[in-house]
Amino acid sequence: MPLQVYECPTHGDFEITIKFSDKISKRKQCPVQVEYCNPGGHPGSDYHDQPGCGHYQCKVWSPHVARPIAAAIVEGGTGGGKDMHLKR
Repeated sequence: MPLQVYECPTHGDFEITIKFSDKISKRKQCPVQVEYCNPGGHPGSDYHDQPGCGHYQCKVWSPHVARPIAAAIVEGGTGGGKDMHLKR
């Protein structure tokens, strides 16, 4: 299944896997989980244990980014070089 790249203005690139039969969406919501904690926590304590702390999904609408593929694997090869053993 192909990967599609989207770019969140805050968190950068993220990838979404889609089926070949699916249309490529022009925008997707950023899936990054953001941790937060209200100020005034106790020094030296793990902020996850404090009231008012937690996480949320970014969900910023991010545009699709068209990137060139790094490599294309062709089943059976490309045929290039198949006659290199012949005399010229």
